[in-house]
Amino acid sequence: LVIFSGEDVIQLEKSAEGKDSDTHERIRKKKKKIREAEGSKPLALVPDGWQDKLKQFEADFPNFAEFVEFLRDRFALAELGDRSIDIPPVLFDGPPGIGKTEVALSLAALIDTGSMELDMAVAQSSSALAGSEAFWTNTREGRLFETLVFGRTANPLVFLDELDKVSGDERYRPDAALYQLLEPRTATAFRDLSLREIKLDASRVLWFAATNDLERVTLPIRSRFVVFNIPAPSSAQCRVIAHSIYRRLLARSTWGAAMAPEISDAVASRLAELPPREMRIKLSQACGRAA
Repeated sequence: LVIFSGEDVIQLEKSAEGKDSDTHERIRKKKKKIREAEGSKPLALVPDGWQDKLKQFEADFPNFAEFVEFLRDRFALAELGDRSIDIPPVLFDGPPGIGKTEVALSLAALIDTGSMELDMAVAQSSSALAGSEAFWTNTREGRLFETLVFGRTANPLVFLDELDKVSGDERYRPDAALYQLLEPRTATAFRDLSLREIKLDASRVLWFAATNDLERVTLPIRSRFVVFNIPAPSSAQCRVIAHSIYRRLLARSTWGAAMAPEISDAVASRLAELPPREMRIKLSQACGRAA
């Protein structure tokens, strides 16, 4: 997929003409970095053996079974076509600490695409996602620009945490850019506010969001997502989750091979008293203590 064109980079270079020295230097440096990036990027594909991998994914996250069934449908459709992964915007609603972030980022690892995480509760304006206006002296590109232009794939996974806690001035709401970005037709011509000369194709971005209270999300934004109401895991499910979190912790760590490959059922039972987010913290601390 062509993310941006060389012609737009030329236009960016021309825009620096006649500007003050600071602006000229900022654009010069940014243009050089953009030219070193690939304008065309591959799309992440359905992985080989995806049926078995999704079985394991469901076993690792048993309270997300409905979502995994949805993924099976999407992967099967992709396999009938060019195998590129195309998932409509997904929103997980449910109590805090039940694994919403872990599921989204684990999916990004499963399909081997880049990922970006943004905490919407602390974002003060749309600049974190879509950049700040070029006339500000401290203007800079948003996180999406960085992820698309300098990332590996054309369909990275973007996770918006605590979307229901968006706040701030109505004129500069952090979620304002989503009206364009969550619609594939308009997302093909996304322009970061800091570098408007560069038109980006963000139509294949995989959007995921999490909320604790869905009703606090504005209806126009909410209607753009496929919503999954995620229940808190049962005690038995929590024990399964504890085992899977430990295995993923080892797999993602350079020191993982030095640890026991599994935790005992007794340890899993103790961890089952905690939400998944705290399980991960406690397991990491325990590995540090063991080391």
